[in-house]
Amino acid sequence: MPNPSVNNFPAIINGFKQAVIAKIQVTPPGSNVSFGYADYLSRPDTERSGDEADAVDNQFARYVLEWLGYKSSDWSYNQPLQGKKENRPDYIVRGKVGTAFIWEDKNSTLDFDDTKHTSQLRRYNLGTAGYTVWCNMRRILAVRFLANDTSRYEVKADIDIEGLFGATASSSALDPEMLKTQASVLEIFHLLYGKARFSEFDDLVDKISVDEATFESSAIPLNTPQTFRTFTTDSSTSLSQLRLAALAQIREALVKKERLIQEEKRLRQEWDQARDQFVPILPSPLKQAVEKAIDLLTPRLGDLSSREIQEVDHISGNGTTTPISLSELSAATRSHFEKWLERATKINSASLALRFETANPFRITEAYRLWGERQTESLDIQPEIFAEQVAYIFFIRLLLVRILEDKHIIRPRLASDGGFVEWSSYIRRHFQELRGAALLNDIFCNILTRKAGQYYMHFFQQAIFDWFNPDDYLM
Repeated sequence: MPNPSVNNFPAIINGFKQAVIAKIQVTPPGSNVSFGYADYLSRPDTERSGDEADAVDNQFARYVLEWLGYKSSDWSYNQPLQGKKENRPDYIVRGKVGTAFIWEDKNSTLDFDDTKHTSQLRRYNLGTAGYTVWCNMRRILAVRFLANDTSRYEVKADIDIEGLFGATASSSALDPEMLKTQASVLEIFHLLYGKARFSEFDDLVDKISVDEATFESSAIPLNTPQTFRTFTTDSSTSLSQLRLAALAQIREALVKKERLIQEEKRLRQEWDQARDQFVPILPSPLKQAVEKAIDLLTPRLGDLSSREIQEVDHISGNGTTTPISLSELSAATRSHFEKWLERATKINSASLALRFETANPFRITEAYRLWGERQTESLDIQPEIFAEQVAYIFFIRLLLVRILEDKHIIRPRLASDGGFVEWSSYIRRHFQELRGAALLNDIFCNILTRKAGQYYMHFFQQAIFDWFNPDDYLM
């Protein structure tokens, strides 16, 4: 079966193309010719290095915000955060109550720098619910910074815009799996960052924040065909949204894992290359000892300390047990050692950062692998089916908690009626920055698991499903 062409994009991608990509016309400085998206990105970096305002801010980002449902009255452009003149994100997007998210642009020649840009984005998000978008016109990275760990964030959506609409995409067929992944990610991005999400959140909270007596007086029994159909229809909608969120994370994790594996291989090759360029220039008596010392470090690349790498300087040579310091040899040898040391340290640091980045994707992909090993039919081993089961497990866990509370087995209530009133009121009172966006869902779910796990331990403690914690809006 041939790969789908760009004319056969999923509906969500086609919609984005019409709403954003088709509108872009950029005229580089000093030129009187305007270029569309793909042609513009094909221009040399020298023509694009100053395009943050003209191309990224005022065209691409604005068109995306409009696609998400916002109007110009819903955002502030290039304005300092209240009381923080030095913090000036490109867009402060407002929801019904307070800040919905921060949007930060960079010019189209820059790539995301996890160290530099994460620090900047984190600073911009202090005092908000933590939702952020980073964009360079080629990539949209939507994240949420975690309140309990200033160095970590959750990736909500990572969209390869250039891969979908750049020059390469225009001239050749795209991989079907890549299209599926990007379609899922675009859908979840639209769901979690769209205007409706930040406009409806407080209304949804208010709707379910009622005391038990009020709920019981207005509750509709599931004893007629109509009410049962309503219940199943609404449940199906919730399950579809949960499934979409899980599927986006699974597909993104599978893609990222493969990319990170390749990057790990590249770092290992660079480490070996650095050794092979350094060892041959050493005096003969030292070559074997130094190579052995480096090879002993190799299996632990990414876990090494700077001191351990530095200790290659103190080795035994000539078959003796007397340490020989490379720094005691010729100036040329010392210079070569310092160059190797600097390179090796950078490679080890990059490998360490990579391991940190792989932690969550590997947790998800390992859960997927373990789940796959338990399936009796190989045709059932698909991300879509796994995502569906993940969504069902999460949904049923909530139902079980509700049943336990309705039967007064878990007391006092937490997930329903008066219990949810107490939780939402507490969060609103003590975390004003979350108003209209979040209710500390991760903490809330952990508490529910702790309370209900003692009654359904086998159901609330399953590693292959425990990784999934949907966004507060989906919860």
